[in-house]
Amino acid sequence: MRLPHPRGWKGHSRNSIHLASSTNTMPRTSPLVTIALLLSLGLAGTTTGEETGSISVSPTRVLLDGPDAVHQLLVTSLSDTGIQADLTRQASFRSRSPKILEVSPTGVIHGVSDGRGSVEIRFNDHLHLVTVDVRRARVPRTYNFERDIVPLMSRFACNTSGCHGKAEGQNGFKLSVFGFDPMADYVALTREGRGRRVVPTLPASSLLLTKASGGVPHGGGIRIRRSSGDYRTLYEWIAQGMPFGEAGDPKVASIKLTPGERQVEMKSQHQLRVVATFSDGRTADVTGHAKFQSNNEGLGTVNEFGLVTIGEAPGEVAVMANYMGAVGIFQAM
Repeated sequence: MRLPHPRGWKGHSRNSIHLASSTNTMPRTSPLVTIALLLSLGLAGTTTGEETGSISVSPTRVLLDGPDAVHQLLVTSLSDTGIQADLTRQASFRSRSPKILEVSPTGVIHGVSDGRGSVEIRFNDHLHLVTVDVRRARVPRTYNFERDIVPLMSRFACNTSGCHGKAEGQNGFKLSVFGFDPMADYVALTREGRGRRVVPTLPASSLLLTKASGGVPHGGGIRIRRSSGDYRTLYEWIAQGMPFGEAGDPKVASIKLTPGERQVEMKSQHQLRVVATFSDGRTADVTGHAKFQSNNEGLGTVNEFGLVTIGEAPGEVAVMANYMGAVGIFQAM
C-alpha cells in the first residue's frame, strides 16, 4: 500500500506535488488565487483514465456453459510507474448481442440463449470488446446439495460457530461448521423441524426461505433478498424435491482468485473474481457463491460480491475466498 509522501519530500512522480524549497521565488498572489492553484494541483494529482499507461480487460474471451453460468469481467489500468488500479466499477459495459447475452453495470455476464456475441467495455476514450460463447443456456438446471446449497449456507454465515454451526445449534436447528458434513446438513434441513424448513409443494412457505428473506422473524436478520439469484436457487432446489445429488457428480478440485496480489492505493476498490475447476475439468465462475473474509477490516473490507475496499491506514491486508473448502488469497500491499 503506498504511503503518503512526508512534508518536504523531493521526489517527483505523476501524482505528487513538489513541496521542497527552491531558490526561485514566485510573485506574491492573493490568498484566493493561491487556494485555487493548490486545488487545481491537488486535482491534477489524482489518477485518471488519461494518466493510465494502458487498460486491460480480463478475460478477452468467455464461455458460458449452462443455464445459470455467469462470468465477472475485470477492468484494470497500469500506470507508467507500474501501479495497477481496478476500473471495473468505473467502466461502462454494454451487450452488443442482447438476444444472446446480458451484462450488468458491474461487469457480470450471463447468457440468454445459445450463440456467439460480444460485450463492449468503455472507459473514457478506451474501447475493448470481449467475445462470449453461450451454450446450453435454456437446459433445465439440475441441483446438487453440496455444490449449490452448502456454499450459500457458508456465504451467509449460517453455518458458523456464531449461528447454526455452534455445538448446540440455534433454536433447534444445527448445521455442521463451514459445511464439513453435507449429509448431516441435508438431514437437518429436509427431515427435521417437523417438515417446515423445506416444503416442496409450496417452496415459498419454507422456513429456510421465509426466515432468510425476512418474511418471518429471524435472529440472524435478513440474509437473502427475494429478488436475488440465491433466493431463486434455494426456491428451485426445494421445488425440485431437494435433490442431494449423485455420488459421481464432479467435485471442486481448486479455485483461482484474481487478482492474487496488487500494490494498492489507500481508499481504493478492487473487484475479485473466483473461478473453480472441477474434477471433470470443467471451470465455472463462482464469485457469487464464494465466501469472502478480510484478515484485518481496519485496513480493508470485502463485501459478499468480492469487492474489496481499502481503508485510509497504511499496511497490508489479505482477503480469503472459500468455495466448498477450496481457498484462494488476495494480498493487498
